Amino acid sequence: MRDFTVKDFFKAILDHIVVFVLIPFIAVAVTAFISSNVLPPVYTAKTSLYVMNQASDTITSSDVNTSTLLVNDYRAFAQTDRVTKQAAQIAGLEDLDDFTVSISSEANTRMLYVNVEGKDQQKVAVVANALAQTLSECILEVTNTENISVIDPAVTPTEASGPSLMRNVLAAGLIGLVVSALFILILEMTNTRIRNADDVEKLLDLPVLGQIPREDNGEDKKWR
Repeated sequence: MRDFTVKDFFKAILDHIVVFVLIPFIAVAVTAFISSNVLPPVYTAKTSLYVMNQASDTITSSDVNTSTLLVNDYRAFAQTDRVTKQAAQIAGLEDLDDFTVSISSEANTRMLYVNVEGKDQQKVAVVANALAQTLSECILEVTNTENISVIDPAVTPTEASGPSLMRNVLAAGLIGLVVSALFILILEMTNTRIRNADDVEKLLDLPVLGQIPREDNGEDKKWR
């Protein structure tokens, strides 16, 4: 295996520039086609809720602090089997396996967001609203308090949220560049042919004193 320097690597890239460009181009083209024509669109619907722990008509700092803590509890509560199974029944589904449900909140706020992703454009909104409704009802049953309210119900998305064509294409391009660079590197490092005087010097650790020109039937002169 040949010794290989950074300079040799960049020279190899230039020598195989077609391969270096072609592999990422093919990767980008194939990924763009698959993302646009093969992968099904994914839709996202979101419901926002507000959590408030208020013991009286006057809101105190203690109520605010308690509400902030309750947000974390309700995030976990929203993903329990009890909530998801009841939400599936309300949405007219056997389960929510075809949907990706995530519960998020903003730091130092009492806002809770139910995000639902799925391939069914109509059902994602239905599932998000069903989860919000079920969460409110279950919390009322368990804690005997009605301290969570829906602010913005989910609406049917008008356009797909994924797959992200730009993100997929960029990822494919970067991976293609890495693959092409590795391919060229392996190709050069395993190539043991002597191609020029520099290779002779590296192999024998001796200086090259001269080169003998070769002329083949009127063709361009070559060196050996």
